[in-house]
Amino acid sequence: MKSRRILKTTSFHFSNQLLIPSEQIFFITEFSFAFVNIKPIVPGHILISPQRIVQKFADLTTEEASDMFLLAKHITPIFEQHFGTSSTTLTIQDGPDSGQSIPHVHLHLIPRTKHDPLATTFFEQEIEKPREPRSLSLMERETLEFRKLFIYE
Repeated sequence: MKSRRILKTTSFHFSNQLLIPSEQIFFITEFSFAFVNIKPIVPGHILISPQRIVQKFADLTTEEASDMFLLAKHITPIFEQHFGTSSTTLTIQDGPDSGQSIPHVHLHLIPRTKHDPLATTFFEQEIEKPREPRSLSLMERETLEFRKLFIYE
C-alpha cells in the first residue's frame, strides 16, 4: 500500500469543527487518511478517518470502511516494529454515548505493551474478572434472537 502524495496544502475536515493540516497527516489513501493524535494515550496512538465527513460507522460506504481497516492493517505491523510493541488496540467510539468526542468516524490505532497506561482500563479490568461461562441454551437463545435481526439481508 502506498500513500498518496501529501502536499503542503493537503488538509482534511475532521467533522465540521476541525481541519487537519498536512503537518499532522502521514498517510493518505483513496478514501482515508491517517494522522497524529493531538492527545495520544501512548506513543504511536494515531487516528485513521474517512476523507468524507461521516458521523456513524454504519453510514460509511463499503469502500470507505474497507479502506480504513486495510490502512490500519498496513500501519499496525510497521508501528509495532517501530515502537517495540507486540500488540495493538483498534477501536472506534461510534456515537456520543460511546465516548466519541468528534462527530466524525475515526479509528484509534494504539500500540500496546503489557504494562502501558491502558492496562488498567475498565474493559481490561472486566475481562480479567472471574466470570461463570454462560449455558449453551442461553447462548443459543441469544443466537436465535440475533439471527432474526439479519434474516432478510
